[in-house]
Amino acid sequence: MADEKRKPKLDLKDLKLGETMSLKLKSAKEIATGQTQYGDWYLWAGEVKDFTVREGEKGSEKIVNNFTGEVVFFPTEKLHEQFMAITGGVNIDIDIELTKLVEEGNNGKLIKKYVARKMSNGGPQKATITPTEMRLITEIQELKADGVDITEDIFITASQEPQYESVISEERAKQLFKAVQNGNN
Repeated sequence: MADEKRKPKLDLKDLKLGETMSLKLKSAKEIATGQTQYGDWYLWAGEVKDFTVREGEKGSEKIVNNFTGEVVFFPTEKLHEQFMAITGGVNIDIDIELTKLVEEGNNGKLIKKYVARKMSNGGPQKATITPTEMRLITEIQELKADGVDITEDIFITASQEPQYESVISEERAKQLFKAVQNGNN
C-alpha cells in the first residue's frame, strides 16, 4: 500500500451536488480496509481525467485542479457496495459515471448520496505476483526440491516470517500455496 499513499487522493466532497464525473475503477475491490470510531473504511484505486485531487498529508495537502491520472479514494459504505456490485470483485478498469445527489431522509434531513453507473465492463484482473511473494515461492520450491514436505499450514506460517515483510496475508498465502501445488507460479 506504500505506492497508493503517494498517489493523489480523490476527495468525493470535491464533486459538486448534481455534478457527474468519470472515474475508472483500477481495482476489482478495495485495496485496503480498516475501522475507525466512525465505522469501516475502504480504500479504492481509480483513475480520473481533469478533476480536482489532493496531494500530500492531511492538514498540509495541496489541491491540484484538472488532474489526470491514478488516484486513491475512500468511498462511502453504500458507494463501496455499489462498486463491489459493479466489479463483481473480479473486473478492473471499469469506467463509471459518479453523480452526487441529495435526497430527503425519513426525518426530513437531507442526505448526501452517490450513484455509480457502469459505462464499460473492463476486464478480469491479471494475476500478479509481487517480488516478496516470488521470493517465498522460490524458497519453498527449493525446500521441496530438497525433499522437505511442505503442507499448507507450513507454507502459511513461512509466509508470516519477518523476511517476507508482513505483506502476505493468510488468504493470499493460501492462493500462492495452491498455485505452487498446481505448478502455476
